Amino acid sequence: GSISGGAGWVFVGVGPAYLDDDSTVINPAAQGVLLTGARFAQSADGTTFFAEGTVQTLGLPGFELSGTAQVLFASTNGTGRTLVVPDGPDAGTEPDTINVPDTAGTFIKIIGLDLNVAGQTLSGDFTLEYTQERIVFGVENLSIGLGDGTTDFVTITSPASTFVYTTDCFAGYIDATINFNLLTTDVDFGNGLSGQ
Repeated sequence: GSISGGAGWVFVGVGPAYLDDDSTVINPAAQGVLLTGARFAQSADGTTFFAEGTVQTLGLPGFELSGTAQVLFASTNGTGRTLVVPDGPDAGTEPDTINVPDTAGTFIKIIGLDLNVAGQTLSGDFTLEYTQERIVFGVENLSIGLGDGTTDFVTITSPASTFVYTTDCFAGYIDATINFNLLTTDVDFGNGLSGQ
C-alpha cells in the first residue's frame, strides 16, 4: 500500500485512487480509504489544529464507510481562540472561522457516518470530546440494522444518546427504539421496545 495525495484529497491504500489528472474518475481497481474535500489549519504557535474532509472506502468488498470527519485539537487551555480554514462545504466562498474550545483536548465529529460491514449497518452523527477532565461520547440520528445483508432482523434507532466518563463516575443517557423482524411467529414483540 501507499499514501498519495493531491489538491484537497488524500488516499491510503493500493491504487492510484483516480485514473485522471483532474481527480474526477475513480479507479475501479483502487483499494483503500479516500479523503476528499480535505482542509486543514494550524495556529501560528502550533497549539491548535483543525482538519476536515469526506471519507469513503474504495474497493473493499463487505466493508463500506462514508461520512464527513472533523478533528479539532488544542494542546493548551485558552479563551477566545479561533482558526481560519479554507472555505468548506457552505454557501459562501470566504474562509471559515472555527471556534476553539476553552479547554485543551481532542474534539471529533463524524457527520453522516454510514458504515456497512457484511450487511450490518450503522449510521448517525457522532461526537467525541476527550479532555483531561472527561470523555464525552454522543450520537444523534443513530440507526443500526442487524441481519443477513438483505433483511434487518433487529433495528435500533435513537434520536440522541450521550455517555460521559470522568475519574469520579460514568453516566449515560440512551433514548432508543428496538424493533424485531423475526422469521418466526413463535415470538412477538408487537411494535418493538422503546425506552430511555
